[in-house]
Amino acid sequence: MIGKALQRAALALAYRLAARPSKSLSESPHRILVVDLDNIGDLLLATPAIRALRRSFPDATLDVLVTDYAAPVVAGNPHIDGVLTCGKRIVEASLLERAALAWRIRCQRYDLGVILEAHWGYAGFAELLLAVAGVPRRVGRDLGKHRGLLTAAVAPRQQHWIDTYLEVVALVGAKPDGDRMDFPISPVDEGEMEAWCREHSLVGAAPIVLFPGGTLHLISRRWGVEGFAAVGDALARSWQTP
Repeated sequence: MIGKALQRAALALAYRLAARPSKSLSESPHRILVVDLDNIGDLLLATPAIRALRRSFPDATLDVLVTDYAAPVVAGNPHIDGVLTCGKRIVEASLLERAALAWRIRCQRYDLGVILEAHWGYAGFAELLLAVAGVPRRVGRDLGKHRGLLTAAVAPRQQHWIDTYLEVVALVGAKPDGDRMDFPISPVDEGEMEAWCREHSLVGAAPIVLFPGGTLHLISRRWGVEGFAAVGDALARSWQTP
């Protein structure tokens, strides 16, 4: 009972903080925090929107808040100034842990929070988190959970996630330069790949790599062996030497 009472009190505080007057969305931000607590693939889909923010606000500090699990995806991204991390289970963490994260964000004095989340639960948590942290402008998708905590939101609709995230950053005037995803490869990674190619006699070759991965908890994201085999056969035929 005490835990639920504390959560209700925290939510009430968040709404009071969010009700304070905020700056206009048209005003250029100075410190931006992008929040994406999803997994690796989802974070990759957010990189065109992150690049659009950097392109449109080159003088602003642009940080991201991601889980420690997905952080390697944005390590070395030239469009990002800083990476804040939290545990993968932060949404289910104790009230004390979540409050500590809000305090870390509050100390950075961000004036714009951008929520790029595909997951309904993560988005609702991010809305609450940014409000408690005192970020005056908060944009994201209108998912209904804590819609009143957002300064502006885009209506959800059926389209590619990259296009959705670009719509979110467009709320603050960010203009995209395409939908290319950013995934910098470090010199260490390149060295490991070159060593692997030498070990397998592939130096100078152009290997085709298929990654038959899929999440364990969503059957809809998996693809059968036959599907990957068909793609592999088609690619092999297209690269055959005449």
